[in-house]
Amino acid sequence: MAEKFQSEYSISIMMTPLVLCLLLSCMGGQATAQWQGNDLDGGVVGHDTSDHCALCCASQATHIATCAQESQVLSLQNTVEQQQTLIFNLQNTVQQLQVLVSNQQTQLQTLQTLQGTFFADIDECNSNNGGCDHNCVNTVGSYRCTCRSGYYLSGTHNCIDVNECSSLNGGCTHSCVNTAGSYHCTCRTGYQLSGTHDCIDVDECASLNGGCDHNCVNTEGRFHCTCRPGYQLSGTTSCNDINECISFNGGCDHDCTNTIGSYHCTCRSGYHLSGTHNCIDTNECASLNGGCDHTCTNTEGGYHCSCRAGFQLSGTHDCTDIDECAILNGGCDHNCVNTQGGFHCTCRSGYQLSGITRCNGGYLPYCKI
Repeated sequence: MAEKFQSEYSISIMMTPLVLCLLLSCMGGQATAQWQGNDLDGGVVGHDTSDHCALCCASQATHIATCAQESQVLSLQNTVEQQQTLIFNLQNTVQQLQVLVSNQQTQLQTLQTLQGTFFADIDECNSNNGGCDHNCVNTVGSYRCTCRSGYYLSGTHNCIDVNECSSLNGGCTHSCVNTAGSYHCTCRTGYQLSGTHDCIDVDECASLNGGCDHNCVNTEGRFHCTCRPGYQLSGTTSCNDINECISFNGGCDHDCTNTIGSYHCTCRSGYHLSGTHNCIDTNECASLNGGCDHTCTNTEGGYHCSCRAGFQLSGTHDCTDIDECAILNGGCDHNCVNTQGGFHCTCRSGYQLSGITRCNGGYLPYCKI
C-alpha cells in the first residue's frame, strides 16, 4: 500500500508543473515560467522548467490530449482496485454467513433431537379427525387438513364441492351435471356419450328399423319414418293404406278399386281402359261381328244385333226365320208358302196371282178338243 501511495503521489507531482507551465507559458506566448520546488526527477530544488514549457508551447495540442488520457487511465485503475477490494470484503462476509448458517443448522438438529427425547408429538388427527371434513395429515408439532378429489379447502378445516361445470361446461359437449365431489356429462335426445365428454349422433335406424313400419331415415340427433307409395304415416312410425278412391275417385273415369298400398281403375261394360285412368268405348262389332248372326251395330258403351228382313232376333244375337204365313196367312188370298227369310202366295186352281198376295179369276178353264 505504501508503494501504491508513493506512485500516485509522484504522478500527481509531475502533472502539476506541466499543467502550470502550459497555462503560464502558452498563454503568454513564450516559455518564461520557472518552477520553484522539488525536482521531479532527482529531487533538486529550483529546477528550471523552461525546457518543459518550451516543449509544451511547441506541441500544445498533443500534450493536452496526452495529459487527459493519462488522468483517465489513472482514475479507472483506482476504481478497479476499489471494486476488487469490495469483492474481497463481500467474499469474506459470505464465508462468515455460511459458517453461521451451518452452526444454526447444527443447533436446530440438536434441538429437534432434544425435543424427540423429552417431548412426544401430539397427533391431532387421532381426536375427531382433527376437526377436518375429509383428510387429516399430522405433522411435527402441528397438522393440516386436505380434501378428497372434487373438493377444495375452505378455511382450514371445511371441504366444499368443486362445481366442475362452472368452468367451460366441464368440457362436456352437451350438458354438464355437477355431483358431490364429481360431475358427469349427458347428451341431448338423439345423441349418445362417446367416452366421458363427447356426444355423437345415435343412428336410431340401426336398431329394429327405428320402429318404423316401412322406411327409417336417420338425421343428426333424430330420425323420422316414411312410407312406401300408397301408404300414409299414422303417428310417427306406423304406415296405413291410403284409399286413393276417396279423393276424386282416384282420377278414374268410371270405377276406382282400392287395394292395399295401391288402387286401380276399371271401366263399365262396353268400355275399356286406356292407360291407367281413362275409359273409352269398346267397338264390340269389330270382333266377330259382336257375335251377331246378321248385323252388329256399335253404340256408346254397348252394341246390338239386328236381322235382315224375314228374320227376327231370337235373344240378343241370333236371327231366326219369320213364318209370315202364321200371321193372317201372310196376307195371301189363297195359299201362303213360307220360305227361309221370306214367303210367297199361291192361288188355287182357276185363279192367278195378281201382285204378291191377290188371286183373281174364278172362271172355269176351257177344254180343247
